[in-house]
Amino acid sequence: MRRLLPLLAFALLLASPCVGLGQDADAGVDPDVDGEDTAADDRPGYEPDQRGGHEEGGGQEGGETSGGGEGTTTTGDEPQYEPDQRGGHDEDVELGPPEQASETVGADYGGRGGGYAERGGLGFTTQLLLGAGLTGLDAIEGDNLVLPAQQGSFGASFGLALGLRIGPISIGPRLTFTADPSLLLGAFGLDVGAELTDERLVPTLRLSLSYAFALSLADPLPSQSSVGGLWTELGAGFRYYPGGPFHFGAEISGGWLAMFRSADPSCVDMCTDGGTFDLRRSGQSHGLTMRLHLMGGFVF
Repeated sequence: MRRLLPLLAFALLLASPCVGLGQDADAGVDPDVDGEDTAADDRPGYEPDQRGGHEEGGGQEGGETSGGGEGTTTTGDEPQYEPDQRGGHDEDVELGPPEQASETVGADYGGRGGGYAERGGLGFTTQLLLGAGLTGLDAIEGDNLVLPAQQGSFGASFGLALGLRIGPISIGPRLTFTADPSLLLGAFGLDVGAELTDERLVPTLRLSLSYAFALSLADPLPSQSSVGGLWTELGAGFRYYPGGPFHFGAEISGGWLAMFRSADPSCVDMCTDGGTFDLRRSGQSHGLTMRLHLMGGFVF
């Protein structure tokens, strides 16, 4: 027995530390009612969504999140965000009226390149004319108006037109000259023009009523004076608006002339050409004209 006592004492001495370690381990575990361990989970408190983003606030509202054993509480007052398809967050953006986004750029007589829809209201037009013309003072009828060599032929034509524009309609004065070897035929009158569409390429119509006068007659008699009358002209053409106020185009026109000459009773010498023409008698004629003009101008 005496030999066994030292061995028992040595065995108890070795067993004492193991008992202490077991009691410390049991003190660190606080099982809940169901016997489950409520220690913080090492897994993160969020799960990735289908778009690669992460849901924020991994714990339940008012719960704890893990982070080195220290929990961070969240309240229900904090906003919860849902990521959109780009991984961002929806924001409240105040959008303007939809018509503001549909504004056209460069209203330059215009957006259609210069039709009357963009040039509506009042305005002014200017045109320079250059072309050719054919005149026949007695093409319909002639009676003692001018000498046979003064009745007109083919020549150059030029002029200037101004207008007050009211939408597609323009009204204004027109001055033109047609110069050929037999005479210089001038006309000053009133034009009424119309643009038929509102495209860049615009068909046009024009009607004019003018006072016509024949100057610089070829080989006139000493007492021979100029003649004058009425000129009515109808034209059709086009204008092209490349942008801005400038435009150019062309027009072909035909006209009717009614010309008159007063008698010169005081004529005593060189009053006839030796034939039917006599300055001591009045004269008249009905003629035709045709002209082709290229034009360029501005619209204000």
